[in-house]
Amino acid sequence: MSAATARLLHRALLGSAVLALAALAVARQISGFTPPHLPLTALRVVAFAAAVASLACNRALRLGLEAPGRDADRAEWWERYGGRLFVVWAVAEGAVTLGAALWFLTGDAVMLVVASGVGLLVLLTARPEAYGGA
Repeated sequence: MSAATARLLHRALLGSAVLALAALAVARQISGFTPPHLPLTALRVVAFAAAVASLACNRALRLGLEAPGRDADRAEWWERYGGRLFVVWAVAEGAVTLGAALWFLTGDAVMLVVASGVGLLVLLTARPEAYGGA
């Protein structure tokens, strides 16, 4: 993967996560959706698990990654490590979307803040520009 491809993929995943949040928020507002009776405690556990998975994936896959030095071949660096960052971004985007969906279904803001908040934080901190993808 090239640095340009990494930027494009990261922006696409970040954009889709934000779009999912916005679309579900608007849909919930205009639809008058009444949440069914769902096991709130179990779904909060799911939201927390998504947040933990996003953080753990972020930590494990970014561990030891440093931005390529000035003399380093950036293309080679992205070929070698770009896939690891893509997995981090995909897991984080999944946490954002899951948190938004759980909030839509239950109306419980805890799920939105925990899963979506952590997912967005990971997406914003693991951007390609931090690794010479600018």
